[in-house]
Amino acid sequence: MTSRSPTRSAPNAVEIRRKPARPNLSIRARVNKLPRSITGNSAPLTEATSIIAELSPEVPAPLVALSLGSNLGDSEAILESAIAQLAQLLQSLSVASIFRTQPISKFRQPTFLNTAVTGRTHLSPEQLLACTKKIERNLGRTPGVRFGPRRLDIDLLIYGDLIRDLPELTIPHPELKNRRFYLEPLAEIAPSLTVPPDRTSVSELLARLGSEQEVTRLKSRS
Repeated sequence: MTSRSPTRSAPNAVEIRRKPARPNLSIRARVNKLPRSITGNSAPLTEATSIIAELSPEVPAPLVALSLGSNLGDSEAILESAIAQLAQLLQSLSVASIFRTQPISKFRQPTFLNTAVTGRTHLSPEQLLACTKKIERNLGRTPGVRFGPRRLDIDLLIYGDLIRDLPELTIPHPELKNRRFYLEPLAEIAPSLTVPPDRTSVSELLARLGSEQEVTRLKSRS
């Protein structure tokens, strides 16, 4: 049997080495690698926005719903400023009318102005919560008594189909089904949005509530 000698490259052959492929990290993994400073006190919200916008074309972002309320200061101006800052974080932003609502509290206090927004974001629930707390601080909210008057309150109501029950964050919001000041503004912009785990629509939840909670549309958005 004739043995073959190993094939050798020509002296002048150029060796081609391929660069290792970049790992194809998922959107969630890449978002979780964002610097912690994005949601810190000193980081501008636009820092989060620019990085999230780079990731957004790859997969659809979860749909989220938030409630905004204020009963101290120029509440209408405060809500408008908060919405402008949320527009830096949420894609496809929809904003409800402003409603006047009665406070649900043992403390005597002024009536609230409330609204709701929906939008899409690749921020995690924890990152989004931290950003909303920063917006509250930006617009003058300071620590006070629970259920007392406040310049701004932003509540995360729904985050896609996610269900989470932690001390610092419960999704969906545990009082969403019981509070007209959450449901009525939200039903105006997203009546067919479903709430996990039973996926009941927002409009159906609103229809189930009684009329004892007074909510009045104050100003429609053009």
